[in-house]
Amino acid sequence: MPSSLHRRRLRVYLVAVLLVSAGIPASTVWVSEGTASSSDKGSIPVSDDATAYDIQTWVAPESAELSNLSEIDAAKASGNLTRTEVVAENDTLVLELRAAGLSSAIADRNESNATARFSAWLDADGVSLRVRETTPGASQRHLLVNVTDPDATTVVLGRDDTYYLVVDTETVSVTDDYEPTGEETDLRTSEYRANFTLTNESELVESRKSVEDEFEVRPRDAGVATGLGSNRVHVASAPNQSVPVKTTLAPGSQVTVVVEGPGDPFPFEATGRVRNGSDGLVFAPQFDFSDVSPGTEFTVTVSHPGESRIEYASLGHGVVTVPTASVEWRAVSEQDGSVTASLSRGGFVVVRRGSADGDLLGNSAYLEPGAEQTVLVPLDQDLDSNLTLVAVAVRDSDDDGQFDPETDEPYMTGNSDYRVVDSKSVAFGKAGESADGETTDGTTGSPVQTGTTTETVTGTGIPAEPSVPGVGSPGFGVGAALVALLVVAFLARRR
Repeated sequence: MPSSLHRRRLRVYLVAVLLVSAGIPASTVWVSEGTASSSDKGSIPVSDDATAYDIQTWVAPESAELSNLSEIDAAKASGNLTRTEVVAENDTLVLELRAAGLSSAIADRNESNATARFSAWLDADGVSLRVRETTPGASQRHLLVNVTDPDATTVVLGRDDTYYLVVDTETVSVTDDYEPTGEETDLRTSEYRANFTLTNESELVESRKSVEDEFEVRPRDAGVATGLGSNRVHVASAPNQSVPVKTTLAPGSQVTVVVEGPGDPFPFEATGRVRNGSDGLVFAPQFDFSDVSPGTEFTVTVSHPGESRIEYASLGHGVVTVPTASVEWRAVSEQDGSVTASLSRGGFVVVRRGSADGDLLGNSAYLEPGAEQTVLVPLDQDLDSNLTLVAVAVRDSDDDGQFDPETDEPYMTGNSDYRVVDSKSVAFGKAGESADGETTDGTTGSPVQTGTTTETVTGTGIPAEPSVPGVGSPGFGVGAALVALLVVAFLARRR
């Protein structure tokens, strides 16, 4: 005779079959064998979802005002609080922690503010938050960063069981990991790992959860971005010339760039904020070199007007030159165009519709300065019939290796206002008509060849759902569901 437990399990299975047969997705079916399961974690919700636990590193400028959630939201929106793997010395480190039930656990504390409540909660059993150096130098021991140091850290309650630890890296308490109560030292440039672990002794989890993130502390560094394949900044004798600067300072930090040269109109000076660029953290002020003769050399210095100076600010050099370029069309199809180009300062070939100011149709990858080379330019838009394609030579004005239509400026012919371009007129088949005027199905989309008719096959490109006769809702059908009901009733009577 089957045991009562076996009969109960059979009934559970048949009920599940019945529910699936009725059209309820299997993923939503939940049944109990009648054995109560209760958590000993109290009223705080416990989650087995791995995504409910996380730690992330962020960075903000030194002395950033991040004492509440509104300021943190505003800093994120403005780009002054960003995800990072690099933190400059004295900048603000922000650790974002998330764990299911975290807000409820900390809210139950009696301390006077969020920072004190969070620190006290960390002292509970089964909770660990450690920021430890991973790559000490020779004869050095690992450092331990006390990110709950009340003199250097502010804890901010976020949303959805999230907390932010805002850490002043200039004043934070740092000790030898092997003597955590010993003499304090400064946070040194090195690599660190932040680890957040909860064990089953904690009220938040029933099994161990551990998450971590890594970051590197680097010196406060800045220098001129001289561009690919060059050791000097190259500018034209023209207005709006960029002098790009790269730095380790956090996005939103202020830097000042001074350009000095012989006589007037030097010096130039500009102060602005660092932003995240495609090639690192940059600031690219523009200056008017219109009255500076080609061949003039100049120097560039970078400084930080904040509380902490830039320790490793290198002196940059530049020269005013006349950039030269040439472009020439080779071939074109509906997908791309082949162009031969020579760009003295490197840059891109850009294809536009109708004129040098027309709609942007595509651009090449970065081309190195110097020798003539042939490049394919992908065309991003469908091409109309009978149009002119204009290839434009464009400089990489901000020296980041990525084309930016708002920043990168065209090459000019000598000292004139004429751009370096080459035009090509092309004819493409019209919709519903072939090259020789015969009606076809669809659009040809390829250059017209005399005497050639091209047909294309049109379609949605979206496969239809297969239709299988006799298949309705998932499961075994109505008959199987009826049998399941009868068996359940029979077992109930046998019991």
